[in-house]
This record gives sequence, C-alpha cells and structure tokens, in this order.
Amino acid sequence: MTASTPARRAMIRPDRPGMAVTAVALATVVAVAAFFISFEALTQIGRTLELPLPWLVPIALDGAILAATALLLVEASRGHRGALPWAIVYGSTLASSAANGWSHWERGQGLAPSATAALAPWLLLVLTHAIAHILVDGEPVASDAAETVEQREQVTVEHVV
Repeated sequence: MTASTPARRAMIRPDRPGMAVTAVALATVVAVAAFFISFEALTQIGRTLELPLPWLVPIALDGAILAATALLLVEASRGHRGALPWAIVYGSTLASSAANGWSHWERGQGLAPSATAALAPWLLLVLTHAIAHILVDGEPVASDAAETVEQREQVTVEHVV
C-alpha cells in the first residue's frame, strides 16, 4: 500500500442504516416463516375442536404474541414496565408451543416435527422482540457519531481553505 492509496474500509459496516434494514428484513422473513409453521399446526387444533373458523386459533395465540409486544412498546414509551403484556407474551407463547408440539405428535409425526413446530412460537417471540428493539432503539452507534464529527471537521476545513 502506497501513501497515495487510500486505506480499505470494511465491506460490512454493522453501524450503517442499511445493515439495520437488512437485519430487520431477514428477521421479518424468518418470523413470518415461523408464524406459518405454527399456523398450520394450530389450525389443525381448531379443526380437531370442530371450530367453524379453525384459523382463529393461530390468530388468537400467535397474534397475542405480536399484540402484547406492541403493548410492551407502548408501555415502555410511557415509562412503565407492563407486567400484564409480559404475561400475555409468555403465556401465549407457551400455549402456542404446547399446542404446536401436541398437534404434530398426535398425528404420529414423531419427535423432530413436534419439536420443530413447538419451537416456532418461541422463534416468533424472540424475532418480534429483536425487530422491535432495532426499530425503537434508534440511538446512533458510537462510530456514527465519530464519523459525523470527522465529516463536520472535514467540511469546516474545506470551507476555511
């Protein structure tokens, strides 16, 4: 590397907004997949219960995870720590997980499909909270702040010279 060759910068910059968008997009795709894995098993539970609208079971259980997460965000913005939304989040996730696992086990599909289906609501829970954390915690990363100062200094020097 010569004195005139600029230093190479890292190709992946996790402190850039594009990386956050990519992370949210990937997490959203995986969360939607987890929802559909859970949806199938919970709809089967609704059919077993002979409900006229069996698809309401996954909407009620997995939808409660999403709704309670939104409630937690509202509570946090008001400076409160909502115990009820947390109870809904974990209660719904536990109920959905148990129903998912049972649905596949009852159909004789064995341990691997049952365990995979049982994990789907937990994945939905974790990814939903991770996405919310990225979207709500918009604080600048330290390197962004340092770069901004560098850019301001450079602009100031350029304008002065």
